[in-house]
Amino acid sequence: MVHIPGYVIGTILVLCLVFSGFPALAENSLFGSYIVTEIRDEAGALFKHSDLSRITATIDGLNISGSAGCNQYKAAITMKDGAITISAPAATLKYCQPEVMKEESQYLKNLEKIVHYKIIDDNLLLFDAENHPIISFTRSEEKESIPFPYDTPFILTRILRDDQLKYAFLALKTLIEFHPDGTFIGNGGCNEFSGTYNLTANTITFDPVTVTKKACNKSRLNQEQALLDIIKGTLGYEIRNDQLILLNDAGGMVAEWKEYDTP
Repeated sequence: MVHIPGYVIGTILVLCLVFSGFPALAENSLFGSYIVTEIRDEAGALFKHSDLSRITATIDGLNISGSAGCNQYKAAITMKDGAITISAPAATLKYCQPEVMKEESQYLKNLEKIVHYKIIDDNLLLFDAENHPIISFTRSEEKESIPFPYDTPFILTRILRDDQLKYAFLALKTLIEFHPDGTFIGNGGCNEFSGTYNLTANTITFDPVTVTKKACNKSRLNQEQALLDIIKGTLGYEIRNDQLILLNDAGGMVAEWKEYDTP
């Protein structure tokens, strides 16, 4: 019987553990948060993206979950050596704009077709059985914290109206300004408005807004009412350079503001 020294056995065990861990390490690199950049339909054509939709995914090794554009979803996920299987997603049952719902439906349908994946830099590509990349993601990194722009007037540049994101009438000078004491003021293009708000790192909650009651032409009042319908309850927000973006609970843009240089 051949005697094998203990230190040799120990070395062999360590090497076995190291090499057996390689697939797991590769799969761990898939974990994290992502934003969808492309979706393909059954014909392989690029699916039209809606500005009102923001599709996200968080992969933790057991599940993939996030916002499908309107509804929150979750599905079980299994991965091994580049192969991947995703179960039928469970989702909430809200209804949003038709174009958002179409994009969401295609995304959820595509998830069940995924058989393998590839990671290229910060991009994650999911492929179907015909080796077509039917969903593409980019990794979502935590953004550097940007101070909230208190005491800064913003002018409305785009707004959600009639279920579509439309350019605002800049001539109406629809303005808003937030103060560090938790109050805000603004002009809807016709009437002055004001109220209080509560701010977190990524949400802003508007308390009921007080509005004057001047009479103006229809175009002014229509845009003003669309804004007043938006600034109620809790919205998400993002600061992008000189812009303030307000978002619905699915991450879709509902209002876009730009810093306003007063004359």
